[in-house]
Parts: sequence; structure tokens; C-alpha cells
Amino acid sequence: MQAARFSRFGRSKRCGKPSKPRVVQATRDLTPQSVQSSRDERKMNKYLFYALKPFFEAFLWGLDKLFQITRKRVEPTYPYDRKTGKIILPKNIENEIHQMAMKADKPKAVKKVTELTGAGLRVSKDYVDNLLTNTGTGSKVRST
Repeated sequence: MQAARFSRFGRSKRCGKPSKPRVVQATRDLTPQSVQSSRDERKMNKYLFYALKPFFEAFLWGLDKLFQITRKRVEPTYPYDRKTGKIILPKNIENEIHQMAMKADKPKAVKKVTELTGAGLRVSKDYVDNLLTNTGTGSKVRST
């Protein structure tokens, strides 16, 4: 009978039997004094956390305000009119979006409308749906 070969994962390559279990040495001393000291350390860490929490919150608030001031605001190419709820796009772009939606690429069409107008996903999806159904007169969708 041949000797079984062991991989680094502790299994035999030939028969798939597990190897002998490894003996693990205890890494911590579990005397009553060490258990009490670890409890004290956890309690001290808890108090330290609550003492420093307001400073961290103030720091994160400051970083957030700094980000809001310094970030670039992207102005959409064809801004969406929030008061009237209308999206107005040129005819060639509207045709391109319509072709995308017809080719079962509706999510890409909605994303393109969102990027071009700055409108939300719901409004952009309604716009693409209205392009597909072509309801015309009573809709909020208008093209130039």
C-alpha cells in the first residue's frame, strides 16, 4: 500500500481523508486575574470611545463640509425644468434614445437621459417610457 500524500490543506491527495488534527496551544492565560484585567481593558476602551466620539463626529462633519465646498458641480447639457416637470431634448438625441430603448437597451437610455438632463431616475424612466409609447399631446414630455 502506498503512503498517502498530504497537501498543505491537510487532506490526502489520493483518498480525500482528512489528516491528523493539529494540536493548538492556548494563546492566552485564562487565570482569574487575566480575565479581570481583560474586562478592565474593554471597559476602559469603551469609555475612551465615548470620550472621543464627539471629536470624531466634528472631524467628519468638517470633512463633509469641505467636500461640499470643493467638489465640482456638473451642469447638465440640457437642464431639466423642475417646476413644469418637462424634459426638452433636441430631436436627434431623442431619436438616438428612442433607438436605444427599442433595441432592449432601456437602462442605458434612461442613464443617458439622466446624464444629459440632470433629472432623477424616475423622471428619466418616465421620459423613455413616453418615447416608446409616444403618447404625445397630454404628456409632460416635449421635444424641440
